[in-house]
Amino acid sequence: MQTFFFIPANRIDKLLRIREKGVTEIIIDLEDAVKDSEKAGLLEQILKYPKEDIRKCFFRIPIIDSKGCFDFEIFDRLLENGFTRFVFPKMAGFKDFEACLKRTKLKLEVILLVETPRLYIECFTQLSIYHQQIYGLALGSHDFIAAIQAKHTLQNLEVLRQQILYFSRAYDIISIDIASMYIKDEENFREELMDGFDKGYDGKFIIHPNQLEIVNKTKFYSENDYTWALNVQEKLNERGGENEFDPILIDNQVVEKPHIKLAKRIINEFRR
Repeated sequence: MQTFFFIPANRIDKLLRIREKGVTEIIIDLEDAVKDSEKAGLLEQILKYPKEDIRKCFFRIPIIDSKGCFDFEIFDRLLENGFTRFVFPKMAGFKDFEACLKRTKLKLEVILLVETPRLYIECFTQLSIYHQQIYGLALGSHDFIAAIQAKHTLQNLEVLRQQILYFSRAYDIISIDIASMYIKDEENFREELMDGFDKGYDGKFIIHPNQLEIVNKTKFYSENDYTWALNVQEKLNERGGENEFDPILIDNQVVEKPHIKLAKRIINEFRR
């Protein structure tokens, strides 16, 4: 499972150490993880950081201020310096997303956080227009739950998480599961991690090294799953590829073409 690790902008000295731990992507957080009074100074530090290390990162940046107005100062400075990977939070709707895209001709890679009910509703129609500008899609569950005045539980998030996954699959966008606040409670974090994986998510937001260690040591499939997948791969090779694959019986279970993707996923995940 891919890992998207948030580093507060005031901790970028940890950047290389976190990268060595094998994360998929790093997100430098210039939004909720730091004080407003710190952001200008932190941005200057970021712009002085070695470009070859910092340009690989995503940046979660403030776009909408506390009054619901645009604040493009940090976004524009990063764009001017050639940064193209962003996490867009607090979008009220796709008009806000479009306003961001219009500020540059650069090809952006954007992880869009769905944190408001209107943006969520608009995903049903607007992703068909904007999906090529979106690298990853994720539910900002804590902001969303606060907006609807609900309790943050997996049960209350069930429909939302399923829909975010379906939106991602429909438009070939990377699906990233919610950030967990469990940084010391391994049992609850692992339950949430496995729930997202079993649903089919590509990755998960990570906010603490403890969580990363749990992900890295988790076996998402069993030895029996791996053996089954290897048998499928063997039969696939014997038949000369997917086009020549016909239904077969493995362990008293019929295996058809749709199972090939699962077998490949199991092999890739088990060997990571």
